[in-house]
Amino acid sequence: MALIHSPFPSWKCPIEEITRIWLTHIPSFHTNLTKVPPDHNIQLVLSGQYRLRINDYEYQVTAGSMIYYHKGEDVHWLENDEPVSFYSFVFKGSLIAPLPLQKRIVVANLEMATEFQNVFEASLGFFGYLNHLQVYSGLLRILKEMNFYFLEE
Repeated sequence: MALIHSPFPSWKCPIEEITRIWLTHIPSFHTNLTKVPPDHNIQLVLSGQYRLRINDYEYQVTAGSMIYYHKGEDVHWLENDEPVSFYSFVFKGSLIAPLPLQKRIVVANLEMATEFQNVFEASLGFFGYLNHLQVYSGLLRILKEMNFYFLEE
């Protein structure tokens, strides 16, 4: 019998805990200044567009944008001319390094948009082990895809 050993001595999930999952609808002409919760936050904009400033770095956000925020950052939502809807997932992950400010927004492909929807829908159901696995595995796929795009730029 032959054994093939992985080169990694142990495996650890980078997501330690998912603390919030929600769908938000923002009316037209919204503006605010806030701080990111004490965790990582990713969002997928479903509809609308707006300007956003994170720590003095400004972005144009449109439908299909995946956005990453790091804990404690100053976020200034600049006025939007139309309603905006987005999914937002907040999670703990002490091994996940914050992304550079110039790489915080990535355009989602159809697969990633579907993954956001699947994670959100799984979070609404009875939170048994299958939904639990769907939420965590979906969020891990989203993180992988976001990193993939950042590495390709």
